[in-house]
Amino acid sequence: MPGVRGFERAHGRLNRRRALRIRDPKCAWPLCPHPSQWCDTHHLTPHHHGGETNLDNAVMLCRHH
Repeated sequence: MPGVRGFERAHGRLNRRRALRIRDPKCAWPLCPHPSQWCDTHHLTPHHHGGETNLDNAVMLCRHH
C-alpha cells in the first residue's frame, strides 16, 4: 500500500522529534535559553555527507542559530 509508507515515515519523524525535544529541552547552542518548542531539528553531520537521520545525529537549534 503506497500510502502506508508515507504515514510510517511521517509518524516516525514525529516520534523522533518528540524524543529529541525530551532529550534537548532547549536550543543546543551554548547559553541559548530558547525552549525546544521554538527550535528546528538539524543534522550534526549533513545528510549529503553521509549523516543518518537518527537521534545520535540530530540536535535542536532555534532559528537564530
